[in-house]
Amino acid sequence: MRISIVGAGKVGRTLGKAAFLAGYEVIDVVCTSRRDALAATRFIGAGTPDGSSAAVLGLADLIIISTQDDRIPLAVEAIWRGARTRVRTSRRGPEGRRRPIAVLHTSGALSSQVLAPLRRAGFVIGSCHPLQTFESAGRSLASIKQSYFCIEGDPLAVRAARRLVRSIGGHFFEIPTEHKELYHAGAVLASGGLTALISISLEILGRCGLGEKEARRVLFPLIEGTIANIKAVGLARALTGPVRRGDTGTIRRNTRALARLQPEWAKIYKLLAKRALILLS
Repeated sequence: MRISIVGAGKVGRTLGKAAFLAGYEVIDVVCTSRRDALAATRFIGAGTPDGSSAAVLGLADLIIISTQDDRIPLAVEAIWRGARTRVRTSRRGPEGRRRPIAVLHTSGALSSQVLAPLRRAGFVIGSCHPLQTFESAGRSLASIKQSYFCIEGDPLAVRAARRLVRSIGGHFFEIPTEHKELYHAGAVLASGGLTALISISLEILGRCGLGEKEARRVLFPLIEGTIANIKAVGLARALTGPVRRGDTGTIRRNTRALARLQPEWAKIYKLLAKRALILLS
C-alpha cells in the first residue's frame, strides 16, 4: 500500500511513521515549507519531501490530510488540481480492477464532507480522527496501540481507514457523518475541558497558599485515583464527595467560597453537582 501525507505536523508524522513501520510505502510528505517537509521525512524514515502549495502527489492508494482544519480546503484544492493534471484518481488493485484512491483527513471537528469536492474527481472520502493527545510525535507514536480512531465517510474510504488503523495496531469505532461535530464536542470536554477544570482546582489551591509545584503534587494523586476508580468500577460508583453523601451544607459552603473568589467558578461547581446527582439517580 502506497500512502501520501499532506500536512506532516505532529499527527501527520506520527501516522506516517506508524504506517511506514507497518509496511506502507510512504510516497509524498507535503508541508508548508521544505524545511518542515525534510524534518518530517527524517522522522518518518521515508517519503519525498515537498514544501510547495502546488505539490502534485505521486500515485498512492491512500492520501491522508493532517493539516490544521482551516487549511484542509487548500489541501483539497491541491489534490483536485493534481487530479486534473494527471489521471490518477484510481489504482489497479491486485485483482486487476480499478479501485478509487481514498482521501482521509484527521480532523476531529470536521466531517468528511469538507472533502466532498474530491468526489467529482473520482476519489472516495472519509475522516479518521485519532482520539489521542499529540504533545509530541515521538510520545504519541508509543501510544498508538492504546488509541482509538473515529472513522466516518464513504464505504470504500471507511474500509481504507479500518485497514490503516488495524495495520498500525490501533483500534477504531465508527459514527454517522452527521454526528461528527457532536462527537468532537464530547472529546474536547474529556481532554481540553478536563485540563481547564484541573487548572481551576490548581488555582484555588494556589489561593490557599500552595505554590504551583506543590499544588500539582498534592492534587494529582486525587485526579489519578479518580480516573483509576472510574475505569475499575464505573462513573456512579467512583463518585465521592458531598453530592454522594447528600451533604447539602458542605455544597452550600463550597459554592459560597467559590462565589467570593470567582462567581463563574461557583456556576461550574453547581453545574457539575447537578450532573453528579444525575449519575446517582
